[in-house]
Amino acid sequence: MPASYRRIFAFVVVSLAACGTSFTSVRTTQRTLVATPVQLTEMRAAIVRAMAMRRYAPEQDEPGQIVAKLERRGTRVRFLIRYTPTEYSIQLVETTGFETKRGPDGDVLVDARVAGWMRRLARDVENELGRPAREAAAEQDRQRQHVIAVAQASRPVVVAPPPAAPISIGIDVVAPAPTVAPVEIGSQHTMRQSSSSLTCCINGSSYVCPNEQAFNACVSLDPSQCSPGGSCG
Repeated sequence: MPASYRRIFAFVVVSLAACGTSFTSVRTTQRTLVATPVQLTEMRAAIVRAMAMRRYAPEQDEPGQIVAKLERRGTRVRFLIRYTPTEYSIQLVETTGFETKRGPDGDVLVDARVAGWMRRLARDVENELGRPAREAAAEQDRQRQHVIAVAQASRPVVVAPPPAAPISIGIDVVAPAPTVAPVEIGSQHTMRQSSSSLTCCINGSSYVCPNEQAFNACVSLDPSQCSPGGSCG
């Protein structure tokens, strides 16, 4: 039951088991107080919607009260529904097709299904009274979602730049020159000849040879007959 409503039942009920049938007094009345007062038109609208859900037909519709009739499977009931901004009540007026009997005190009893129909109708009225608030909340939520959707759609789309290509930092590695074994006697030589002497150059060192024979020996990598002359210029 919603917190905004509290129900007070004023039942004059006598239930007896007879041939599997439970009975209730024909004077059964159900009264419901509304915690938050509503407009009289709102109360009537809620009652009419609840009646339509249960297929009750309004026989009389006057300010503050409605006579509702329901026919089902050879049975018929009439309920008098009275209402104000703060409460509504459902009272049995007439039944047809239901089993009846006299109670111990002479009161007329009727099939207890009638009381069940009254309870269901009262519950539906209560539910319909809360419908406007539920619909208003749903509409507010819908509008809020719409505002959020519009705001999101109007935001500029930020396109992320493509990932930068990895920067390759190259390091030039210069391979060391192959180690050359020292040459004690080079195979290259140069020759200078003047009018007075012959010069032989071996591995950057010059040798002055006194004659052609010594020079030829120096060219053959035997500078023993020649004198060192410094470095080759």
